[in-house]
Amino acid sequence: MKTLVAVLLGLVSGSLLYMMAAVVALAGGGSSSVMGALVIVLLLGGSVVSTVFLLRGSDSTSAVFRRGFLLGAGEWAAMAVACVVMTVRNTIGFVARVGASTPAAAGVVSGGVKVALFEVVVSLLLAGVCLWGFRALSRRAIPRAASGVVAPAVP
Repeated sequence: MKTLVAVLLGLVSGSLLYMMAAVVALAGGGSSSVMGALVIVLLLGGSVVSTVFLLRGSDSTSAVFRRGFLLGAGEWAAMAVACVVMTVRNTIGFVARVGASTPAAAGVVSGGVKVALFEVVVSLLLAGVCLWGFRALSRRAIPRAASGVVAPAVP
């Protein structure tokens, strides 16, 4: 069961890594050949690396979920940065095309700030949800020796 959970969480992690890279690459006017390489390297490679990370040294399905939540929190925090980079690049590109002194440029900058703020709030909210899940599972995973309760020996 823990292998299945690790593979599923690894696929989610790989897709999030791919989306992060796609957001940054497309904001810079990336080509389709770059996007093809991103799919192979980040979606598939990120999934494999994440799955191995989630499985390595895990003794239970709960440990895999805890690591998955922690990995997700880090990735969502990085997604906040990637979204801001995308918004800033797009805003600067549009302002350069229309001219910095036009009223349209002021509106684009104002809208860009609002979009970036929304993206950061959503990404950090999702990172917080992942940290909450990690904390909830970590509270339940108290080692027997630390709790003071010794399980009776099974004959």
